[in-house]
Amino acid sequence: MATNPAASKENFEELRRDEDLYEMSLDLLAYYLDTAFEDAAAGEVERWTVSCLPGSGDAAPLFSLAVGSTEVLRLDKPAGGADGSVTCLASVAVSRSALEDEAGTSLGAVKKALPAVRFLPDESDASDAVVVVVNLFDDSSLGAFEELSGSGRPIRRLADQLEGMESDDHHNTWLARAALDRIASAPADEAV
Repeated sequence: MATNPAASKENFEELRRDEDLYEMSLDLLAYYLDTAFEDAAAGEVERWTVSCLPGSGDAAPLFSLAVGSTEVLRLDKPAGGADGSVTCLASVAVSRSALEDEAGTSLGAVKKALPAVRFLPDESDASDAVVVVVNLFDDSSLGAFEELSGSGRPIRRLADQLEGMESDDHHNTWLARAALDRIASAPADEAV
């Protein structure tokens, strides 16, 4: 049986060719995994999988992280605008209820207070999920996301709600190992 390209070493090596995007990918993956799980390594494949998709066309993500069967993190390839600006969008799924608990207000009020990020309607199986779209090349967007995810509870609560995998044929063990190594090498007193 042929290996799914998302799970291939070739796709991992292609992502590694662009050092900046590779480092950004590892930082995001390590942050989400370390925040979502007490022991991310223990849940690999059973709780979460990562796909590596850098050669799949302009609209495809560089990678996609799923917890259970729900996509919780996606990094799209940078895109240039007509005005010369470059955007690099990350879509991050969090728990709507934890987000509202932390903010002390409704999701609608959070959306109005943080116009630098976009919120997508929930299209997952997890009714408590909300997707926050962050432009990683925009300081105000990054700042808004940091404000939203500060304690990590919105990420952890969603991961706790999601169930195991349906299939691991798209899991890229090379990218997963690199992210887990990034977590393991972080100083004990610092977050990833």
